[in-house]
Amino acid sequence: MHENSLQAYHGLKDHLNAKCFEVLIAFGEVGEASDLEIMKHLGYDYPNAVRPRITNLKKAGFISETAKIKNPSGKPGRKCKIIVNTIPELLACADRLLENQ
Repeated sequence: MHENSLQAYHGLKDHLNAKCFEVLIAFGEVGEASDLEIMKHLGYDYPNAVRPRITNLKKAGFISETAKIKNPSGKPGRKCKIIVNTIPELLACADRLLENQ
């Protein structure tokens, strides 16, 4: 991995709380996903382990809703994906997230 990428990764990790960082990394690994898919990917048993973090990441501009779905129980849900593409965008979103906490 390039040195600048490593510095950005550690800088971003320092800006976010552990749960938000974990959920953001999960979106990076999974791609477009629902809250239930992220929950399962991270090994959690209950959706509220990730839902507040997804909301915070959306408000800060890290991720965006991409589709409306029905989850396995038939209830409505949404898929999201990461929408930032550059290191400066990631750090700007991290600053917005810090301001809202």
